[in-house]
This record gives sequence, structure tokens and C-alpha cells, in this order.
Amino acid sequence: MKKQLFLFVVAALTFASCSSDDNNTENAEDTILPKTLKYTDIAFPSENANYTFKYNGNKIVSTTDEFGRTDYTYDGDLIVKEVNYDTESVKGKDIISDQTTYTYANGKLVSSSYAEAFSTAYPDGQYRNRRVFTHNADGTIKVERYQTNAKTGVEEKSNYVEVLTFANGNLVKSVETNTEFNTSFTAVYEYDTKNNPLKNILGFSLLKDHSEGEGSLSSVNNVVKYTASYSVNNESSVYKRELTYNEKGYPVKNTAYKNDGITIARTNEYTY
Repeated sequence: MKKQLFLFVVAALTFASCSSDDNNTENAEDTILPKTLKYTDIAFPSENANYTFKYNGNKIVSTTDEFGRTDYTYDGDLIVKEVNYDTESVKGKDIISDQTTYTYANGKLVSSSYAEAFSTAYPDGQYRNRRVFTHNADGTIKVERYQTNAKTGVEEKSNYVEVLTFANGNLVKSVETNTEFNTSFTAVYEYDTKNNPLKNILGFSLLKDHSEGEGSLSSVNNVVKYTASYSVNNESSVYKRELTYNEKGYPVKNTAYKNDGITIARTNEYTY
């Protein structure tokens, strides 16, 4: 299975989430949830995939594509584990590719732990990292990273620190700083006012993980413009998205363009 491809696609769609008032389980008949997602990458067609979603009410159970499956585990209304399985390399057998666990405090995400390359020698995963989320008084979130040395088992703190800024439920700015070299990367996001595809999935509103250029899993609207800036050369690149919506205001197609504003990079098409 292509490692965490689904997570990338999720972010590329700028996965939405429920507001705090939406965190109660709803009748599935009253909840709009996507059934399928067709992901097309123009430059890397080997990454193309067709996803099918399985739910229990408005809780996501799993996603399945040609390469593997992702299973989700809840503790009450909170997503606490996400496991990616490779179902392609060994037919008829599920092989764990990687997994992420989430921990919370006072209703907020405080850490996420990632592990991959499981074996007899490394039952907990050969490669492990952890992110710690600190919720600041001004509403921003500081993200610190830790990497576990595969040989020694010692956890080491990364030189990278990130600050996330949210407005109206959307990630509008992320600033990643390399404290060793005093350099930074800044991402600024602009949104539409429409519904995100997975707006009604329970638990996603608390997940602050995000992908470069695609926004946060917890953003409530769709990214239409992304600006990337590097302190090293003081240059900026702008990337635009074009969305087509159904009559209820949910995207049926999301087209991402390269920084020339003309060349299509990838598309995402949904059915509900």
C-alpha cells in the first residue's frame, strides 16, 4: 500500500469536521457522507486510487482502495487509532503498513504517535515519531516533534517547531521554524464558504494534523488558494483550487493546479 496515501488525499480534499455542536451521533439517514472518492494524480498516475468509505452512523469505520485499507478506532466520540493495512503485496492477508494513535485532554488533541515497519525485531515499529500539540491562550497551537532512534530506542526532539493559526474553524496560517538554522516556512490558506466533503464525520474536528499545501484535517471549509513562502530566499508560490459543488453545497470535484495556475496537478471526485 502506498504509505499514508489516503491521509494525503484526505488533506488534499481539506477534510472538514464537525463543530462542537455536531459531535453528537446523528441518524445516518440525516447525515450526508461521501460514499466514494476518485483520486487522480496527473504527474504520478501510479498513485491513482478509488476509495470506498464504510461508516457506523456518522463514525468512520474504514476506507478501502486498490492497495489497502485504513481502519479507525473510537473511544466514545474520539478517534484514538488509525491503522493502514497493505492488502496488495500479500493476497488474502492484511499486513500493517503503519499506524497513528491520538491522545486527548480536556476535549483537545494533545499528541499523535506514528509508527511503521513492524517486525519481530521491532514489534512497536522500527520508525516512530510523535507530535505534541500545545493549545495557547491566543488560540494558536504549537506543534513540537520527536523522533525515536531505531537503534537506541531513545526519543530525540526535532529542531522543527510549528505554530498553527485558526480562524472561523479553518487553518489559515502555519509557520514552521528550524530552530537550529533560524529559517522558516510559512503557509497561508484561503477558503470558500461551502461544506467540506467529510463535514459530518464524528471526531475529525479535533484532529489538527495537516498536510503542506492542503490545510488541516479540522478545517470546516475548502481551500481555494494556498501561498507558500520561504525565509531563505523570500520567494512565494501560489497554488489555486477549483471546486464544483452539488445542490447541497458539497464538492463533487476538486481540481488542484500547479503554481502556474494553468496546469492541473490532481483531481478528486466524490459521490455521496
